[in-house]
Amino acid sequence: MLACSFQHHQEYSIPNARLKISPGVKREFNTIQVCKQCEEKFCLEACPVEAITLDSEGICNVDSETCIGCGMCVEACIYDGIWMNVNTEKAVKCNLCSGSPACVKVCIAKAIEFVEEPSSM
Repeated sequence: MLACSFQHHQEYSIPNARLKISPGVKREFNTIQVCKQCEEKFCLEACPVEAITLDSEGICNVDSETCIGCGMCVEACIYDGIWMNVNTEKAVKCNLCSGSPACVKVCIAKAIEFVEEPSSM
């Protein structure tokens, strides 16, 4: 989470991370909450100001300048992969760090991995 916040905000701040790691029921099982870059982009469709866009690789991005903080995208996401940043009151989600996620690079337990889905033809 700290690597993520530093990648995007140049500061180590858990609230600025674009993924969440929470302890599970048993200590050894943590849950990672992150955007799944799903096929059906409910968050994108729900945004009334088009602050969520797709880049050339099909990755959803939130433009914090355009986001009005209404939370419609958060309500629309069935995977809890987007949430409101408590500091900025704007929507945030993982954008895969342009294909090289900082969280994957620093996770010494290898609990997070970046797997590219094969393109459907």
